[in-house]
Amino acid sequence: MKGMIYAATLALAVAGISFSGTAIAETKPPLYDPIQTGDVAGVRAALQNGADVNATYNGETMLNRAIREKDAQITKILLAAPGIDVNKRGTFNNDMGSWTRTPLILASAMGKTEIVSTLLKMGAAVNTRDISDDMPESRGSTALIKAAQYRHADAIRLLVTEAKGIDLNAKNRFGHAAIWYAAEAEDLASVKLLCEHGAAVNIADNEGESILTTTFLHKNRAVLDYLVSKGADINRVSGKGLTPLDAAILSLKGEDGRTIRGFIDYFLSFKPNLDLQKSLPGGLGGVPALHLAAQFGHADMVALLLDHGASIDLKSQARGATALHYAVFPNEPDAAKVLIKRKANLEIADLTGATPITMATQLHRSEIVRLLSDAGAKPANVKTYGVAPSSLAPNAAPSVSADKLFGTWSGTQDGISYAVMILTLNKAGTYSFTSKFTAAALKTYPSGVNPIIAAHQGSYAVSGDVLTLSPSSAAPVAMRWVMDNGVLVLDGKTRMKKGK
Repeated sequence: MKGMIYAATLALAVAGISFSGTAIAETKPPLYDPIQTGDVAGVRAALQNGADVNATYNGETMLNRAIREKDAQITKILLAAPGIDVNKRGTFNNDMGSWTRTPLILASAMGKTEIVSTLLKMGAAVNTRDISDDMPESRGSTALIKAAQYRHADAIRLLVTEAKGIDLNAKNRFGHAAIWYAAEAEDLASVKLLCEHGAAVNIADNEGESILTTTFLHKNRAVLDYLVSKGADINRVSGKGLTPLDAAILSLKGEDGRTIRGFIDYFLSFKPNLDLQKSLPGGLGGVPALHLAAQFGHADMVALLLDHGASIDLKSQARGATALHYAVFPNEPDAAKVLIKRKANLEIADLTGATPITMATQLHRSEIVRLLSDAGAKPANVKTYGVAPSSLAPNAAPSVSADKLFGTWSGTQDGISYAVMILTLNKAGTYSFTSKFTAAALKTYPSGVNPIIAAHQGSYAVSGDVLTLSPSSAAPVAMRWVMDNGVLVLDGKTRMKKGK
């Protein structure tokens, strides 16, 4: 027993904590102060007196400290010191987070090409990854990724041309490779260099997004042209079921909308498949570009896509609905006007049997009801949506089944006990959703962590046992719902109770 207590006490001491719980002050290495103050003579003297060149203070190595202090002369002195470990990681902490990096990763991130070159010649490992908090930077980055992320073209060139065995397609935790950041920075020279040495142009991030999405905000289209010329897939479908064109359409409502509209105008010259849709597990995808443009009220985009050959009456895989249905659902009369003017079929029914005018009546879209009626839509079709023909009017009542869902629900998903989900479904057909850490989970994280994991809002529809959420800035998500003794169960795994 005494041995166990001694071992535990020793472990605490090694960690810098006394047995009583009081922190033990860490002694500064002899090199620390002269490096901190830029005292070259002091550094030389410390080394001559036998100072450990690989010593650490608060987790950071002396070499990394010198590099971070941007002192080239002291860095060179340390690199020339006998026994220097050029691959030893050092950890830097501040109010923004924690970074554990090798000297090569740090020098590359700072664009210190002379130091990078020296480290490479001294045998620095080129594919080692850093360790950091997820915010403000993702972990798992190599020296090349950091050079590209911080837009140091000279460091990129040096690493690509001089580092033996470098992995050009290494990804960080978010799945972003060096070419992703070079493309995003509109650095055509670096993109070309990486491609010429073997970087993949169809490399996707963890969400399956195409590298082409990094070019949305570019001032010119040179990088886009080059990537497409090298075989970048203009029709790649992401893990969310979105093509690059779809993703651009979903970004139109932001402050960069005008710039992204310019991207779309240009991107259409590559002749992407405008009718492409791919349904994915979890209710993702299955919605063509035209339908997304209609859903988010981009009437001019609806016209543009039709001009380029989008099929006006194509049914979505997600809901069996036409673009006109998608304009009705979130109440986008301008988009509906364009589709009606372009002779969209007014009598096509979706998977629930609803025609556009049926849906418009059910959802109280009075202006669109008038537009469709004036265009000759047949009101009798409303009976297939559970509403009598005599109820065809802007004030038609919502379905009885939908009444059960009105209100605010909260609960958890099976296997995800650290988060609580809150879903509010309003009678007007709008919703809000928030996912946040539970109080217990927050106690396991550093103070100041944002408790909100995700939040979005938009419109929703109920078709039988299918609840479809249409976020204001993302593709629709469909879920099966069932009421089990007052508990709302979504897709058999999310269980929520209604608030009082």
